[in-house]
Amino acid sequence: MSIQKELNAMQPAWDTKLASSHEVGVVRVPEGVYTVDITEAKITHATTGKLMINWHLAIVDGEYAGRLVFKNSVIDPSNQQNVDWLTSDLAKLGLDPHGKLSSLPQRLASVVGTRLKIKQGTSSVFFNTVVSHS
Repeated sequence: MSIQKELNAMQPAWDTKLASSHEVGVVRVPEGVYTVDITEAKITHATTGKLMINWHLAIVDGEYAGRLVFKNSVIDPSNQQNVDWLTSDLAKLGLDPHGKLSSLPQRLASVVGTRLKIKQGTSSVFFNTVVSHS
C-alpha cells in the first residue's frame, strides 16, 4: 500500500482522536498555580515498562477551567528521589506512603474527587495543598 493510501486510511481515526483531545482540553496550560479536582488516578505502565500512577487533574476555575493537566508518578523503589517525590504526593493526599503497594489501586480510588492546588512548572506538575477531600 502506498504511503498516501495508508495516510488516507488513518484519517478517520486521526480525526476522532484529534476531536477528542480538543474536547477534553489537553492543550498544555501555562506555568502557574491551579485549583484542580483529581478525576482519575490509576496505575499503568510507563513506556519504560515501569509501573506509574497516571493522574488526571481537571482545572476547576479561572481562565483554564475544564482543561486537564496530567501527571505521571513512576513507582521505582531503586530511585530514592522518585520514592521521595511519590511519598510526598501520597502524604499530601492523606494516603499513608508506608502502606502496602498492593493496596495502592484501592487507596488511589479513594482520592478521586479530591480538590487540591497544583503548581504547573515548565516540565513538571507539583502537588501543593489539598483543598478538600472527596
